[in-house]
Amino acid sequence: PPDGRKIQMGWLRIGAPGPYNQHFSFPHRLTLRKTEDGVRMYAKPIKEIRDLRAKSNQAKAQDLTADKPVTVAIGSDLLDVRLVVEVGDAKTIVLNLPGRSIKYDVNGQKLNGTPLKPVDGKISIQVLADRSLTEIVGNDGRVFISGKGPAKMDATEVSVVAQGGNAKLVTLGAHELKSIWFSGR
Repeated sequence: PPDGRKIQMGWLRIGAPGPYNQHFSFPHRLTLRKTEDGVRMYAKPIKEIRDLRAKSNQAKAQDLTADKPVTVAIGSDLLDVRLVVEVGDAKTIVLNLPGRSIKYDVNGQKLNGTPLKPVDGKISIQVLADRSLTEIVGNDGRVFISGKGPAKMDATEVSVVAQGGNAKLVTLGAHELKSIWFSGR
């Protein structure tokens, strides 16, 4: 692009019924950053995805008492969900979207099985949910996980819950996305 960003779109093969089993990932910007482990590549969804937002709902910052979910109402299964949590003494943080559960194992420091250390006691998770794709971004692009989605679903809420202990919700935003293919006319 003219602004010099390095943008990648992955080609994904996913398990899906019927002949459809491949497509592009959401575009993401690649950057190199110095970390305690040396220089690492980060992949973060491009800022233009914000232009697809049709409606946004937020939960207020609050304590996450063990096993008591905090919910945000939604009306679409096409989502850009952003979560920041102080992990506290919770054993697991679970982010639930329609047809998907994203889990952070606090003791093992793993996001859906992928290593991810908290930064200053916090983790940030962004999930881009399409009908055939789920992309999970941890700590501003340190981890980028692509996988299949659950197909079209009725959607009423997104929730986060701390299990096995307490945590603190810093932010939870659920942004409903418009299709890139149809203008809605």
